[in-house]
Amino acid sequence: MPLSPEVKRALVERFNAKLPLKAAALSCARAALHQGGAPARVAARRLAHQLAGTAASFGWPLISTSASAVENADDPQLPAALDGLITLVRQAVVEAGVASRILLVEDQTLYAEYLQAGLAAPERSFDVVHSATEALERLSEHDYDLILLDILLPDADGRTLLTTLQDHSATASTPVIVLSQVRETTIESECLAYGAEAFFDKSVPLDRLSTAMANALARHHEHRTASRRDPATGLLNRAGLREAFGHMQARRRRQPTPAALALLDIDHFRQILKKGGPPAGELAIERLLQSLQAGLQKSDLVGRWGPDEFVVAFPEKSAAEATLALEHVQDRLHEDSSGDPAPTFSGGVVDIEPDFELELAVSRADPLLYAAKRTGRDRIAEAGLEQMMPSPRILLAEDDDDMATMVAHLLAQSGLEVDHRADGRAALEAARAHRYATIIVDRYMPTMDGYELIERLRADRRNCRVPIVVLTSASVESEIARAFELGADDYVHKPFKPVELIARIQRLARRTSSHTTTSELEHHATGH
Repeated sequence: MPLSPEVKRALVERFNAKLPLKAAALSCARAALHQGGAPARVAARRLAHQLAGTAASFGWPLISTSASAVENADDPQLPAALDGLITLVRQAVVEAGVASRILLVEDQTLYAEYLQAGLAAPERSFDVVHSATEALERLSEHDYDLILLDILLPDADGRTLLTTLQDHSATASTPVIVLSQVRETTIESECLAYGAEAFFDKSVPLDRLSTAMANALARHHEHRTASRRDPATGLLNRAGLREAFGHMQARRRRQPTPAALALLDIDHFRQILKKGGPPAGELAIERLLQSLQAGLQKSDLVGRWGPDEFVVAFPEKSAAEATLALEHVQDRLHEDSSGDPAPTFSGGVVDIEPDFELELAVSRADPLLYAAKRTGRDRIAEAGLEQMMPSPRILLAEDDDDMATMVAHLLAQSGLEVDHRADGRAALEAARAHRYATIIVDRYMPTMDGYELIERLRADRRNCRVPIVVLTSASVESEIARAFELGADDYVHKPFKPVELIARIQRLARRTSSHTTTSELEHHATGH
């Protein structure tokens, strides 16, 4: 079976991530050739052999051709042939977008200039700062692929800055190479323990430092690529989507353009799994992705949001244009005559402002997806359709009036109807009297605490399957585990991010409300 486009794309990205390392290794071999000797010629041909057999398979046929020329070159022609190969590989680095941005933190201007001149290459760009304070400012403004860090800075010890970098999620995975005026074993061990990639004294030969940088960058690129891809489909995962979406939004803030986002869901996915097991589910996903691949533009971002949910971001389309594109994808699926009936999907599409974060855009699309499901599935819903829908009703059991007001306001803004009760006993009575899509339970309340309320709800025939979310300030694992044991479906920590709360409640409410029959919907829409 041929590789799916998504898996092939992931393999190409993995290969491309190693191109800077190939360029550095070839440059080292070229420098060794200048010294002469058979080992240098063997190394050059070995590196060329690796590229000759693989580069064309990943979209670089000229590199394969040039590498073959290096392999077969006579000794006198070898340096010129190798120069040509290095040029092509460096051009590929730039074209593939894997050129590395490096932050050099060095207070000695002359040494910083020496490093920049000696390590310069088309696949690398340097930003230079002279203090820890400047470094932290730059890191707050830009993402870097590698940091070269002097151990002695005017305003801080380099080890202190290293620990600060490790404590922040945005920089924790960024490789750091430490440079020191003196090589002292204790300091070196301490830096490595703090997470440094390598430690060198400042007399290190530049070719050795360059190779260490290339190795660190290749590992970083490969790890970042792997951590941002869904292993089953090769699509961007949530982390990859956040990064790509953030870049798209940054471009839009510099140069405003329309953009839209769609949240898609395969129809009747649970029935597909129940009938045919995991292979049937995998086949349904594969057929959907093949249709998306054929029907969307290369600039459109596609990622996996859940087991059967996918996000598509359209950088240069309005919601109306994105809807039309997705309807063409649906048409492709309808015309697919291979094997069993093709899967169908529903979607919600929204226009997005340049300042929207990914989670906010998804939360705006989610009610529309729910509306598309409720109005028959196999359709794409734009803004307006959700107004025809009965709003899912949420029960909020929360004794803090300020917290209850804020939560109710957030949920109401997202199209949810909220009933508030200030104690557990009143919440239980409300749950027995009305039908709710989701129940939000505070852990500590008067007359009946959250645990007892959950237990009673699960024992009640009317509420035994209603999703329950625990709203808690407790971070003790045993507290959360106890809530799940009693029957809670999810929990949200206080303080919480509004977008996170909305997304979780909408998802659970939609799961419950999807059992509403079509006749109930028609009754609501017509008023009969």
